[in-house]
Amino acid sequence: MEALKEALDSSWQVLINVSLVVAGVGILCTLDLELVLGLLVVAFGVCAFIVFFFFALCGWSFGPWELTIMTVFLSYSVEPAFQMGYDFVMPGMPRGLQPENNVQPAEGMRAIAAGGDLALAGSTHPEPSGTGAEAGPSTDGLSKASDLHPKEDELPEAAVKRSVHAVAKNLISNSIKLMLCGIMLAPCQLRIFSRLGAISILLPVLCLPSVLVVYPALIIASGRTRREPDLVLMGKVFLDKASWLWT
Repeated sequence: MEALKEALDSSWQVLINVSLVVAGVGILCTLDLELVLGLLVVAFGVCAFIVFFFFALCGWSFGPWELTIMTVFLSYSVEPAFQMGYDFVMPGMPRGLQPENNVQPAEGMRAIAAGGDLALAGSTHPEPSGTGAEAGPSTDGLSKASDLHPKEDELPEAAVKRSVHAVAKNLISNSIKLMLCGIMLAPCQLRIFSRLGAISILLPVLCLPSVLVVYPALIIASGRTRREPDLVLMGKVFLDKASWLWT
């Protein structure tokens, strides 16, 4: 019993440390405390349902291995949501930097093949100066691009929808792989592997709607229209308050 108690205490310490690390990484990734707090609420809600399902309904005995497995899957399931939070507060490529025409590979090869003739024609019949500057799009978007401030002309609902579309494909494919691994592990005779397989099957079923539906709905339901990260806003307020030090 003493060894079991020590193992449980160690597992709880690992869970607390991992939760703190996950929260810290989320803050560094999104620079936003509100988004990270909402994500942790959703993640712990999923873990609470898994714990209730396996320990209350299935009659599992609670031990250090089960707690360690839950800790690993907690840190695994938050990465797509962090990507959504990052995309919500960080800008995409400015419109002035996006290519106007999509060049197909075949067209590119034909252009390379005809490059010699075009260069010869250009040297024989030079174009008047000043027309080249008006032909292409302006590159002033480079000076307008910001690494911290999101696009102001995009609504929060549109940003959340774009984020869901960006992470949905990878999340679904990774969930299918995890479920297949769980199906192969579930029939094992060793209890740790069978329980690992069972959790691997149930976790994607809960993570998919949580990340793709619950978390985006929580962001929109919060009524937040500010796209600027919390830490950036706090830094601006601090600089405004402390500006008297160097003025």
